[in-house]
Amino acid sequence: MPGVTIRARFLCLCFGAAAVLLVSHVDAAPLTRVEVAAKISSEKADLSNLEAPGADLSGLDFKGANLFGASLKGADLSKANLRGCNLDVAILRDATLVGADMREVSLYSSVLANARA
Repeated sequence: MPGVTIRARFLCLCFGAAAVLLVSHVDAAPLTRVEVAAKISSEKADLSNLEAPGADLSGLDFKGANLFGASLKGADLSKANLRGCNLDVAILRDATLVGADMREVSLYSSVLANARA
């Protein structure tokens, strides 16, 4: 693109990437407990951008999983093992975390409003 500055190209790429991420995130169907359990069976499971709002995930072992950007609004995570998980930018509003192992969890910029622990 002759005559277009590097900054303009960079901005176009950023907006394009943001649009792709938004569309892929919006189109994701919420997963069931069985589907989430299958995904966490591997060590260091990558569940980034997981969609499981309102799901019963109580007692599941997420140890060390990447849950970056996960949507877990209203999910039941009571007695779940979340030790060492990356929950950065995750939505945990209204989630139940009673008895969950939250040691060494990263919660940078996560939403925990009205979560019960």
